[in-house]
Amino acid sequence: MTAKAKQKESGSLSSRDLIALGVFSLLFMVVSMLVVGITSMSVVEYCCAIAAIPAGIVWVYMHARVPRAGTSLIMALVFAVVIFVIGSGWPVALGLAVGGAVSELARKALGYGRFAGVAVGYALFETCWAAGLFVPMFASQDYYRELMGSNSIDPAYMEALLSTVTPETFAIIAVVTFAGGIIGSLVGRAVFKKHLERAGIA
Repeated sequence: MTAKAKQKESGSLSSRDLIALGVFSLLFMVVSMLVVGITSMSVVEYCCAIAAIPAGIVWVYMHARVPRAGTSLIMALVFAVVIFVIGSGWPVALGLAVGGAVSELARKALGYGRFAGVAVGYALFETCWAAGLFVPMFASQDYYRELMGSNSIDPAYMEALLSTVTPETFAIIAVVTFAGGIIGSLVGRAVFKKHLERAGIA
């Protein structure tokens, strides 16, 4: 960890940091959900992996902008609260919240001053989100049918999903989503290289 990164990690989040995190967390959510909505029309099983790439640019920017402990968790919790309020169900919200906590652990383990911590943390966050989204499709199908029915999802579309998402296919989804998170992080690093350098993240 660089001295600059260590100093920023130990500092507390200012009101300005919290405002920036709130705004860009919502932007991150909008980008993610927009891409998920578009891709789910044809490749729903891999929508999180595809969404992870453009959303990774926002994620990396915020970790360059606010390179402190807690950034990942706050972004994830904002996403989780909003997604629960709009009716996506508690498993998705739980997956996002757990993903934020896991991301923080990865950043701490790999070093707040290392880009690897941001990238691996983000990939794990996206994978946890995918788990919250897809695991109920085979682990709790009655709950999933009830939830989708309350959101006026086409029953034929819902049953098609339930027939294709299994523990085996989810294992593939998880691997692809993790890879999408790494790719999204690398794209973000390419776009915001100077911001990361100023933040002391190498």
